[in-house]
Order: sequence, then C-alpha cells, then structure tokens
Amino acid sequence: MSDTPSPVSEGASQVPAPPATAAAPQRPLRLWPGVVLVALMWGAVQGVSALDPERIEAINELTQFQVQFMGPMVAALLFFGWWLFFSRLRWLDRLLVPIFVVLVGTVVVLVGDKTAGMLLAFYGLPWLLTLWAGWLLVTPFLAWSVRRAGLLLGIALLLGY
Repeated sequence: MSDTPSPVSEGASQVPAPPATAAAPQRPLRLWPGVVLVALMWGAVQGVSALDPERIEAINELTQFQVQFMGPMVAALLFFGWWLFFSRLRWLDRLLVPIFVVLVGTVVVLVGDKTAGMLLAFYGLPWLLTLWAGWLLVTPFLAWSVRRAGLLLGIALLLGY
C-alpha cells in the first residue's frame, strides 16, 4: 500500500449530493387578497359616508351606520379566512397572529372601560386590518421573524391604545 491517494476517475463527481431531508423552499406570502379586502373595506366605509342621504332615497342614516359598522366586520371575517387558509404561511404563524389578536382584545375589554368592546369593533377593527396588511406590504425585505414581531407589537399597541 502506498501513502499517495488514488487518483479520482474522470467520470466521478466531486460535488457532494444534497441531503435527502432538505425542506422544500417556503412559498412567499400571498398578500394581495388582504390588501384588496382592506381597500374594499375602506372604500365602502368612506364611500357610504360621502353619499348624501337627501339626494339618494335608498341611502338613509341607518343604512350608512350599518355599512360603516358591518363593513369592517365582514371584511374582518374574509380577512381572517384569507389569513388562515390562503396566505401560504406556516400553520404556526397562521394561528399565532389571530390568537394574539383575540387575547389582546379580550384583555383590553376586561381591563378597559365598559364601552371598550364596541369601540374596538367600530373604530379599532378597520385600523387593525389596515395595520396588519400595511405592515406586511411595506416590509417584504425583512426576515419573517422580524415581520412577525413587528406585526404583533403593532397589534398590541393599536389595541392597547
């Protein structure tokens, strides 16, 4: 036996094979449905308040109130549906953010004034959805862990304010 290494045959590859357990790359967040829902929500809420009830008989103050109150509720339902089923995130992240929203909202209602629940539903919900979609829209260059932490911090600050 000699101490010199045996020559590598010309047909052999020197590049190691990738491990079989390598995870498939995660698909990017599908954000456009959330942004469209927020835009439609604000269009309905602001659009109906801009209509003059005296000029349009079908629009009265009750209809305006119903659209301004129920528009964000319907948008939130659709938004949570998008987030849970069509956002392409890992299930941990899909569940973490809505659970955090419910927990912080519950704490605010229990600790805050009696009217905190209605105020959150009427005023906080549109801004919550806007913050949620807006933060994710303007931070695609950040790592997901930073985006998630910023989103949770923003939600806590918005609902706690």
